[in-house]
Amino acid sequence: MKKEILIMVVIVSAFALIQTLNFVSTPQISSSPHLVQTDDMNFVPNVTNAGDWALVSFWMPGCPACEKLKPAINQIALENLKSLRILSVNLNESPGLGGQFGVSATPTLVLLYRGREVARKLGYIPVEVLQDWVTTAKEST
Repeated sequence: MKKEILIMVVIVSAFALIQTLNFVSTPQISSSPHLVQTDDMNFVPNVTNAGDWALVSFWMPGCPACEKLKPAINQIALENLKSLRILSVNLNESPGLGGQFGVSATPTLVLLYRGREVARKLGYIPVEVLQDWVTTAKEST
């Protein structure tokens, strides 16, 4: 009985230590050259370097809808290499950008044309709907 309790204490302690040392982290979106991790400090230069169109993806670690949306964002980035730059913003690391854009839920997608917001979507969006949304916004601008 004492041995089982000791083993349980060791396991719980090891888990707590791993969490404290931040060995467990949320995977970043980074499978395309048009996906750029950005934050409060480098957002403006990243938008400036994006060209005409940028899609800003606001997300938080541990958000199930954010994790579900990442493959769709990766696909959109790959399909729009020449015309769209994706900027990924972790709201835990960049609360200033969240406030600047009035982000109240995650995930939030903001489509920018020459640095100005032209469209916004909240929550998970299937890749087909996301592509149609981006295409429609680009055609109407």
